[in-house]
Amino acid sequence: MVFRYLTPLWLYRILYGLNRRVDTVINKSPIYVDLTDISKKDFDDYLDYVLPIVQYRVRLLNLFNADQIDLFNKKFDMSNFGELRSLILLHTDHDDLVTIIPKLASLKQLTYLRITVSNSNIEREDNQAVISLLFNHSALKTCHLDIGWIQIENRLSISNIEYLSISLLSLDDLFHLFQHVPKLQTLHVKVQHSYKQNYQRIINTNLKLLNLKIDHIQFQHLELLLHSISQLERFHFNTRNRGEFIDGQRWSHLLSSLTKLEQFELYIEIQGVLEVNNIDSAVAAFQTSFWLNKRWSVICEQDKIYTIPNFPKVDFMMSLNSSLSNRFQQYYSCAGVKYLHISINNLLFSQQQQQPINRLFPNVNHLTLGIFSRLFFPMSSEMF
Repeated sequence: MVFRYLTPLWLYRILYGLNRRVDTVINKSPIYVDLTDISKKDFDDYLDYVLPIVQYRVRLLNLFNADQIDLFNKKFDMSNFGELRSLILLHTDHDDLVTIIPKLASLKQLTYLRITVSNSNIEREDNQAVISLLFNHSALKTCHLDIGWIQIENRLSISNIEYLSISLLSLDDLFHLFQHVPKLQTLHVKVQHSYKQNYQRIINTNLKLLNLKIDHIQFQHLELLLHSISQLERFHFNTRNRGEFIDGQRWSHLLSSLTKLEQFELYIEIQGVLEVNNIDSAVAAFQTSFWLNKRWSVICEQDKIYTIPNFPKVDFMMSLNSSLSNRFQQYYSCAGVKYLHISINNLLFSQQQQQPINRLFPNVNHLTLGIFSRLFFPMSSEMF
């Protein structure tokens, strides 16, 4: 049907009013309103002519910035959008967020929510109120929250959320979170502080994917966390640390306890620079039979350790600098990488001095370069 190729605005501009049959079909059709990258005139027409007619049939609503959200709030009551399944609020401000969130309880069909704030100056009490209201929403399954650092309170309700993206204040909050989301299957989480004061046993048998970004966490706390969610199938870990996490043997012991783990991604930014001998030791520890059998390729440099992605449709960032070791004789094929960014720092090599680059990217279709030196050597086509 031609209706599916037209936005609601053009449906009402072009077809509505042609005849009674067309009007009946339009009036019974679900409406999907995406206000991303539209003109001011089109936005005004939505607010003045379209949304007043269709608000009770809107399934998706995407408001793109604080101005749109503010104008929407002045003209409409969110609680009237009772058929809403998906709501996206990008770059909202504090006042609009506080106005909208309490009305979400009346949206009984809402299963998908994404909220970002224009700044991080949301009061902690407001953040907690947001979380409390969302966890009380029985239909909500997918929730992306970028509203600042959140503290999880024990008095939260048990939530039906299955997919969650969130930023938490501390590692304790992460442990508290698991007590309230027993159906959670996917968690993308950033944790601001790595301190852990209280031990709580995690009861969650459904989590399949954990993407954790946290700085200065102790390895023993990571072990405590992962041993409690041993059913993980995909684990992505990003941290800054002084070197405790370069222990390949300890990693292999920990990951061996995750018997269902199929995908592992690691990125460790080391505070301080590893000596050459330490790099050699780190490389050896990540090249045992455990790593080879899993086909998890770990690269060790003087200031970072990371895995090479081996799955499709990913972004990947790689840095080249004069401290790159030429001791890695094995060529790693990163066949799954589609989008590649290369940061090039302090490359002072001449054509005769350049070191071999032992990473192959045969399927890259989007490449960006960050060059921070006046002297640059030609790249070999062997890279791509």
